[in-house]
Amino acid sequence: MENQPCGDMNTFNVQHGYSEALIRGYKSGFLTENEYRHITQCENLEDVKLNLQETDYGNFLSEEQPPLLPSTFRRCALKKLANEWTFMRAQATQPLAQMMDFTSYEFMIDNIILILKLAISNPSISLKELEEECNPLGMLPDHIMRAIASFENTPKGFQELFQIVLIEIPVGKYFCRYLDEQTENHMLHGAKLVKSLLEDSSIALMEQGVKKYYLEDFYYWTQAQGGYTAEMMGEILKTKADTMAINLILNSFNTVYNDPKLRNIRHSLLPSIGFLYPEGVEPLNNCEDVDSLGRALDKYWVYKRVFETAIQGEQMSVDDAFYLNEVRLLEGGFDSQFHLACYYCYCHLKLQEIRNLTWICECIVQKQRGKIEKYIPIFSPNAAWRHGKLGI
Repeated sequence: MENQPCGDMNTFNVQHGYSEALIRGYKSGFLTENEYRHITQCENLEDVKLNLQETDYGNFLSEEQPPLLPSTFRRCALKKLANEWTFMRAQATQPLAQMMDFTSYEFMIDNIILILKLAISNPSISLKELEEECNPLGMLPDHIMRAIASFENTPKGFQELFQIVLIEIPVGKYFCRYLDEQTENHMLHGAKLVKSLLEDSSIALMEQGVKKYYLEDFYYWTQAQGGYTAEMMGEILKTKADTMAINLILNSFNTVYNDPKLRNIRHSLLPSIGFLYPEGVEPLNNCEDVDSLGRALDKYWVYKRVFETAIQGEQMSVDDAFYLNEVRLLEGGFDSQFHLACYYCYCHLKLQEIRNLTWICECIVQKQRGKIEKYIPIFSPNAAWRHGKLGI
């Protein structure tokens, strides 16, 4: 697809004015500090439901039968977000439409990996059960979900699976690049290779490799757009790539991939973008334990703080530390106009709000009142980073 400029102060609103008005309107629907306070004081999930009816969520649980569960809130909130996203996508013109598609590709990859895992562990799982597990932001057509879920453990079955993933869905090119790296001629040996990957329980490696290619492709596309879009999305996606790389190394310490002879495998999965790239990648890949990881991150003040607080100090989880840093960057996407970054930012900030809501519901159900405040509010005037502190 030929790149089309998204415009500037003089021309942006010609193509994207209505869409930007929509996203700015949806932004006003994030839960406020007062609304969070009311929700955290609820005694049960029915009370949470009543409190949310007074917010932008409205009657999003109206079709759900009791008893309500935290997973019910998450599923319905994701469905509401997906409906909003679909509506905005229908109004979008290029290059905004491609930007929104790129944003959805991440969830599409997640869904494919999830379907493969579920289908292998539970071959009798139904299509309805799969749909309930999948993220609606990256929903696949029914016939593709059914084909992935019901593949046969035969060469022909794996060949059909291979063809579906590589040809019939937009993210197939990322799976193709990953599989191409595993063999000299993936079209000849594709079915055999896919079967080997699944039998060897290497789906986690496939997920990492596919997401690496997706992230790099998304990054270079945003840079081609230029202007504020390139500047803001560049920082967000490079930080996301660094987060992926650090988590990969951290999670590999107790696996065979920490062996010096196998570190080339994890090195091949590290993104070739980010603030750590290129000079920080080799030291990161050479880390053999938590202490050496801390030394490798010492030059990068944000990641050094994440290491000291979450990895070494355990004051918060590693995921929460990275989420907190991500929210800081995502909120910045709404500080200026005439760019496409705010659409990506809205989607991921809303996902963080859904994680907050799920966490609060879990704490209420499990009667863990002491932990209920450990959520990350969105657009909070009291956020640490608004007062010159990182907050991690």
